[in-house]
Amino acid sequence: MGHRTSEAIQVRALSIASPAEQLLRANAEWRVVQLFDRSINLATASGGFISVNAAGIDPAPFSILVESNVQDAPSYRQVFANGDQLQTVTVGCRELQIGRVHIDLRAAREWNPLLPKGQLVNVTVYADIGRVVTLLDQFAPQDSLPVECGRKGDSKIGAQVRLAWGKMRQALVQDAPAEGRQGAFLAAGVGIGLTPSGDDFLVGVMLALWLAMKDPEPYIDSLIAGATGRTGQLSMALLKSAARGEAGQAWHHLVEALIRSDSSMLESSVHSLMSAGHTSGTDALFGFVVTLGTICQPLSRSPKDSTMESTGIRS
Repeated sequence: MGHRTSEAIQVRALSIASPAEQLLRANAEWRVVQLFDRSINLATASGGFISVNAAGIDPAPFSILVESNVQDAPSYRQVFANGDQLQTVTVGCRELQIGRVHIDLRAAREWNPLLPKGQLVNVTVYADIGRVVTLLDQFAPQDSLPVECGRKGDSKIGAQVRLAWGKMRQALVQDAPAEGRQGAFLAAGVGIGLTPSGDDFLVGVMLALWLAMKDPEPYIDSLIAGATGRTGQLSMALLKSAARGEAGQAWHHLVEALIRSDSSMLESSVHSLMSAGHTSGTDALFGFVVTLGTICQPLSRSPKDSTMESTGIRS
């Protein structure tokens, strides 16, 4: 890409997440809400959200992945440097047009981001949780939540997420879903960037609830209620996707590794998740593992000897 002229730019969609395809069929009015070098985020007035990503970006549960010319990597910022028709979004049955970028949808491979609810309910995962904790201890970035929450004299972000997790954990231990709302309220929007650390943590918490509980909806609904209105559009879209059990492909690989108890696959999927964003994948994985540890903690283990203790979140 990288064109400066007003000519149309033709690209092919390589894949499309099924929720994104369903949203495009809804005949809603779309507008550009965020523009980056390799991504364009679209939203509707009713909260629908789609992300158009250049190949090489791990697709979100609402992504359309488009081809990328390796020799001339696309820069949407450059394409729309003058705001050229940026707000003109047209949806057809075979094409998505964003200004002068025309995306051919005909050959796009559809993929389903939905993780089966309760998929880990009858799976023994505690040993694998320990392996994930070890990898977090070894490789988590210094400004990520596993480190921030484990420091003596927490950072402001670490202290806030510890407090928030305490509320969410209490809701689980006491079987009181409504109590988790305050925890989500405290975590949502905490941190910097497009997806703050507190939001990423909540994504991991909700995916763990979805996978490891037979009836996760009361807990998840409480968390969504607490987070609503506390963060930006991209984060909220990711949170709503997680609440429905929808996740990127790296999460699917992680779940498969847990089911198989395959150490090599587990390590690979953990590194893949941790490579997402600066700390986003790590922070989400941290929320996932502390929640999974709470739900799956063997009765024979003392709470003081739990995964929460080894990852630095202590109740």
